[in-house]
Amino acid sequence: MFVRKAIMAGALLLGLAACGDQPEPTDNETTEYSARQYMQAVNDIARMDDRQFDDARKPGDLLAFARIDKGDVVGDYIMGSGYLTRLLATAVGADGKVYAFQPEEFIAFRPEYAAEQDAAVAPYSDIDGNPVNVFPLRGPIAEPGWPEPLDTIMTVMNFHDLYIAQMLEGTADAAVQMLYDALKPGGTLVVVDHLAAEGGGVEAADQLHRMDRQMALDALGREWIIPTAWSGMELPSNIPFYCPAIVKARHGCNQNHVVHQVPSAQEWNRLRELGRKWCRQPYGLWLDETAYRSVPRGIVAEPLVGDGEALPVDYKIYVFGGRATHIQTHLDRASNHRWMLHDTNWKQLSPCFDMPPPPRSLQAMLEAAETLAAEHDFLRVDFYEIGGQPLFGEFCLYPGSGLDPFAADWIDLELGQLWQDALRSDRYIEDASPDAPAFAGGLAS
Repeated sequence: MFVRKAIMAGALLLGLAACGDQPEPTDNETTEYSARQYMQAVNDIARMDDRQFDDARKPGDLLAFARIDKGDVVGDYIMGSGYLTRLLATAVGADGKVYAFQPEEFIAFRPEYAAEQDAAVAPYSDIDGNPVNVFPLRGPIAEPGWPEPLDTIMTVMNFHDLYIAQMLEGTADAAVQMLYDALKPGGTLVVVDHLAAEGGGVEAADQLHRMDRQMALDALGREWIIPTAWSGMELPSNIPFYCPAIVKARHGCNQNHVVHQVPSAQEWNRLRELGRKWCRQPYGLWLDETAYRSVPRGIVAEPLVGDGEALPVDYKIYVFGGRATHIQTHLDRASNHRWMLHDTNWKQLSPCFDMPPPPRSLQAMLEAAETLAAEHDFLRVDFYEIGGQPLFGEFCLYPGSGLDPFAADWIDLELGQLWQDALRSDRYIEDASPDAPAFAGGLAS
């Protein structure tokens, strides 16, 4: 994921990418997108009344910033009078689609929004009035009902409305989560809004209709998090998420299934039964992994990050007493699974035919792992890297259930010594109590 930020014409303008195989932008990519290439969209005859606003809104620059391509599937979130909808309709071309969403809350406040939505869509419909490449959507502000995953979602001059007093508590959080979940892997969320004075906070959104820059970044800065596509105790009768995805138990280990494409009814029923099996009992009983026993049982589905086919490289960072010391690198986990151990300078500690390069975000991963594990004598923190962006995977208290051997005895001994040193520190002796969970097995075999 990459993040692009700019301030343009007194507006807050952010572009944030979702999880996926998205390379970091290069100088060449930046020059490929310019206002000039969108002149057809800017000069579309359906925009005659919009042109009076173009000097301030800079439509060509906006489309270039969003990197809209022919054939894209784009969402106009909170479309208002349709200024952006009309731009996108031509920018995506005949093979693209625009979903123009008008919230029910806006229509209830100002009924004219419904008529303006109809008028914005009409020029892009057939002679019978059926939408061709611009499709109207209405619903609650946090539930647009996007019918398919989107390449880009844009919201212009309306993000602050998620924070006004008329919205129910939690609306902003629910809407932001929805927006990220609706994007294809590598898709982009573009937010443009009036810029509030520094520190304006919710009051600026509610009273001045301005967006506090830091509040927007706090709400949108989820670049380390893989979005949840679905969660629950039992998979429903119809698949509730887009493919490719991975379905897994949230309370156990090695309980997962990759869904590359929409399964047949028979395949889906087999997966539903597998999910029921995962949830029948708590995890961690048979190998005495006590800390896992109280984790609430359930199933989650996430978009399959990477190229949608192979599982991404898994970087598992060992942290003892708040200090990252080793990285266990796992390759081809779904087929020819193998792994090797590195130190934090990426020196490979065990012989192996594979010599994977370090991830570009290694230092960021190490720092994040130490922050997340700061309160523990030992914790393994797992990450992926997609397009140079680190993504958090999971925590682990019992690597290999304490039974996996390493390539050399000295590695076992070194890791065991690191853990003993962490446990002997004054910090953990003071925190120890008879009720603290016991760690089973340790890391050494």
